[in-house]
Amino acid sequence: MNQALLDKIHSEQFRKNSAKFGVGDTVKVHTKVVEGDKERIQVFAGVVIGKRGRGLNETFTVRRISYGEGVERIFPLHSPRVDKIVVERAGTVRRAKLTYLRHRLGKAATLVKEKTLKSPAGQTAAAARQEDLTEIEGVGPKIAAALNAAGLHTFAAVAATPVERLKEILAAGGEHLKQWDPTTWPEQAALAAKGDWDAFAKLKEELKGGRRV
Repeated sequence: MNQALLDKIHSEQFRKNSAKFGVGDTVKVHTKVVEGDKERIQVFAGVVIGKRGRGLNETFTVRRISYGEGVERIFPLHSPRVDKIVVERAGTVRRAKLTYLRHRLGKAATLVKEKTLKSPAGQTAAAARQEDLTEIEGVGPKIAAALNAAGLHTFAAVAATPVERLKEILAAGGEHLKQWDPTTWPEQAALAAKGDWDAFAKLKEELKGGRRV
């Protein structure tokens, strides 16, 4: 069989909707699952930690944290069982494989630095949306909302805010927020802003114990 014919046969089996994603991206993989005479779609969401092979043999590995345990799945890129691959967040990494994520704890086990994409107006995509401040230990959805309302939408903004100012923001949110101590938030936020996720995760582990609101 000549190479041209072989390439033609292979090309007919490639995905029709080309999935453009890379290592470090957070994706949702929709796979077809057959149960008896019925077929349903199962979604596996996580971070792409590696790719392998080429052509029809190309595979990619997705890792996520489920109930505190790391779970990984290897998907054949061109398998007819893979219905679609949706990129939720683009990541920027300097490695071909992110096996170091296996050694991280908590939310840091899936944290990858976001890729900054320039919009037509020159504004970065990361700056166009607020960061998830609930990553900070001690900050829950209600406190994050109060910080956002005060103009603090990013880790860098929290890191640059004096503790006394943070206390004022909490006091303005009512008695249920006033009781929380924001002393460590700027330190945590500074590590997150720098992308030093290993130190960030270690500090969070040391601070864990208080409930979040």
